[in-house]
Amino acid sequence: MTPQAVTAEPLLQVRGLCKTYSDRRWWQAQFLLTALDNVYLAIQTGRTLALVGESGSGKTTLAMCLVGLEQADSGEIWFEGKNLLAQSGRNRAAVGREIQLVFQDSTGALSPRMSAAQIIEEPLLIHRQGKRKERSELVLEMMAKVGLSPKWKDRWANQFSGGQRQRLAIARALVLNPKLLILDEALAGLDLSIQGQIVNLLLDLQESEALSYLFISHNLELAGQVADEIAVMYQGQVVERASPTQIFMHPRHPHTQTLLAAVPPRLAYSAQSGG
Repeated sequence: MTPQAVTAEPLLQVRGLCKTYSDRRWWQAQFLLTALDNVYLAIQTGRTLALVGESGSGKTTLAMCLVGLEQADSGEIWFEGKNLLAQSGRNRAAVGREIQLVFQDSTGALSPRMSAAQIIEEPLLIHRQGKRKERSELVLEMMAKVGLSPKWKDRWANQFSGGQRQRLAIARALVLNPKLLILDEALAGLDLSIQGQIVNLLLDLQESEALSYLFISHNLELAGQVADEIAVMYQGQVVERASPTQIFMHPRHPHTQTLLAAVPPRLAYSAQSGG
């Protein structure tokens, strides 16, 4: 799918991104698995792009490439006018602070050997940001900002509920003051009421912090509730990209139609009507 025209320079542009993995077992010949196949997408400042698709469609691989945890084979990743794949290690790390990733599994992503304060502070230590007092104050500010009591700063991660751990993960991601937050199935596995609370938190943070989001999900209904635009991935490609209303009312690609068929009619109507 080719990129669409936009009215302003996007915060993030992905152009022709490709990524393959090789797999070889002793009983068979080596073969290549295509994870990303000529991917194009763009995210405007202060907007939310939802990336939806079934498991194995390439969504997480794309997220890993964007934050530098995987290296793309070819293509370009432009962020604020800079091609990240052309940056040196130090420059890439500096720009990388502006893009943060929140995973689905907060239990696995947050160290059980660290307190809430240590978890949030760790990115500041890694990037050598601020003095001890400044870091401590910022940690408490971040906890309050995501709806966690600063009194809980000495609690271990496993003493928080699932929704609270995701708030903790979001605080950790925000402590470096990024411009783009990638949420990789960050609401999956949470109760619907907790999902709603986290969605409201994300919308409030987006408004107050001028954040942009890449919201990755297999849940088309949820994507329709939070996104300004939806991109559908299938077999490593973005096969359709449009507003939630267009996706729900006039899906073009067969895979989009398949995803939409799994959404209960009442929920599909609510999503397309903005309710």
